[in-house]
Amino acid sequence: MATGLLFALHPIHTEAVAWISGRSELLFAATGAAAWLFHLRAREGRRADAIFATACLALSLGSKETAVAWLPIFFAADFFFPSGPAERGREAGGPAIPRGRTLRLYAGYALLVVAWIGARYLVLGQLGRRPEEGAHFLNPLEGEPWWPAAPFTSLRALASALRLLVQPAAGCIDYGFRQIPLATNPAHFDVAFGVAAAAAAALWIARAARRGGSGDGTRIVALAVGIFAASWFPVSNLLIPSVSILAERNLYLPSLAACLLAAALFDEVSARLPRARTALLSIGVLILAAGGASTVARSRVFLDAATLFRNNTEVCAESARGHFLYGAALMDRGLPGEAAASYARAVAIAPAYVDARADLAQAESRLGRPDRAREEARAAAALPVRSIESRLAVASALAAAGLDAESSRLMEAIRAQSPEDQRVLFIDAQLARGAGRTAEALALFDRIRSLYPRSPVGADGRGAVELSLGDLPAARDSFDAALALDPYDANALYNLGWMALSAARAGTEGWGEPIRWFRAYLRIEPENALGWMRLGEAFEGSGRIPEAGEALRAGVAAVPGHPAPAKALAEFLARHP
Repeated sequence: MATGLLFALHPIHTEAVAWISGRSELLFAATGAAAWLFHLRAREGRRADAIFATACLALSLGSKETAVAWLPIFFAADFFFPSGPAERGREAGGPAIPRGRTLRLYAGYALLVVAWIGARYLVLGQLGRRPEEGAHFLNPLEGEPWWPAAPFTSLRALASALRLLVQPAAGCIDYGFRQIPLATNPAHFDVAFGVAAAAAAALWIARAARRGGSGDGTRIVALAVGIFAASWFPVSNLLIPSVSILAERNLYLPSLAACLLAAALFDEVSARLPRARTALLSIGVLILAAGGASTVARSRVFLDAATLFRNNTEVCAESARGHFLYGAALMDRGLPGEAAASYARAVAIAPAYVDARADLAQAESRLGRPDRAREEARAAAALPVRSIESRLAVASALAAAGLDAESSRLMEAIRAQSPEDQRVLFIDAQLARGAGRTAEALALFDRIRSLYPRSPVGADGRGAVELSLGDLPAARDSFDAALALDPYDANALYNLGWMALSAARAGTEGWGEPIRWFRAYLRIEPENALGWMRLGEAFEGSGRIPEAGEALRAGVAAVPGHPAPAKALAEFLARHP
């Protein structure tokens, strides 16, 4: 019960539960836990439970690769808590190597894992993951020689993980480049702590294995160590670099070990100090209450992107990618000044960060600082770049900085490499549209529609060009086509709302249509200040003054530093004091 309560309220789970990126953690943990439960029942000879255990393990493997950790967890439980006298070695209740029906269960699991590996290879064409551009900024071990960085840095990450399990911080979604620096020798306190923790765990397991008749407390602690070791090892960076050097969502299952260990400690102290049981229970309740309150507070930062990424820059101030993500969120909110500062911080931490430099050039261009924009765009272009995404970002930055010839040369090289890639065609069309080559832009968006008929990108882009040309019926048809492909296409919803608002201003349509469109848009993009402004204008035009004021105030609250919603609200209050 104590383990379950701690696990339910532990703040380290916030990222796994509140963020869609953590969905795989919940899936593989839930289905794996079910597999473990059925496995324990199957040890007693229930054949149906053996089938259920294998099926749930297959679901867990299909959810995330780290589900292979369940097999050593099963083994640890079977070793320290055998199923019956026939499978116990040494004294009753002592550790034992699984045999008999339990061994047959493992044979079935092994066949499942082999089949899973084969299926994975058929789908992906490889067993590992492909190296990605920018992976170094998620995990600085990417591209580094294994020795000596991997062993010592993995111990540094282990020390950070153990600290977070005992004392969760305010929540960090990116421990990337320089937040957890590379370690190349043991002369660091956190590395030494990781060594000590790993050694203590190994000694405890050896002690529990040697003492066949040891009590439940010793075996429970050994099981907790086994759960942690099995679930942490796949993401430890010890063999190959993980996607992230450390991610709090990856501590979802390892935290079960910490909760079990804390519960065992509580049980042991309560047994030895019976008179202090009431005081210990009170302390336990306070710890649970504090954990629940921290979980609620941490969950709130996931309500919008800017809050989430700002929190990340405060908690993980040395993460270059964290500052880059915050800059992107600020740009989306229409705050290029603040975004430029965040991008500059990312570049200061990692001067070779191509995407951060390219986006910094875009921000400087929006701020009307062409010299700085050209400097950053050219600096980004001078860096070695392999991925299409980063090269497209550089091409866009060069164009935004007014370096059209350099942007064109780069786009020509990208087109030669990937002529039918949707991302390439889209950026090419956007650059053509920005340069006033509307016929070329329309042709490129039509090509996207023909090559990618299930994507709304081509219809969206064509509608935007048609809207800029004043062809409203054609634009409406294009945006309707985009919504037919994706009913949650925010771009199409906004543009249809804008067209309806223009018609309402001209008196050719009623005010109900723009209200409907902008309400739909704001359900998807609640942080967009301009959307709230347009909704406020539509409410005011329809005579719904209180609702108009609420919408304009929501726009100011969504982006406090944006001058446009503040100005619109001030003008509204002047008209309706």
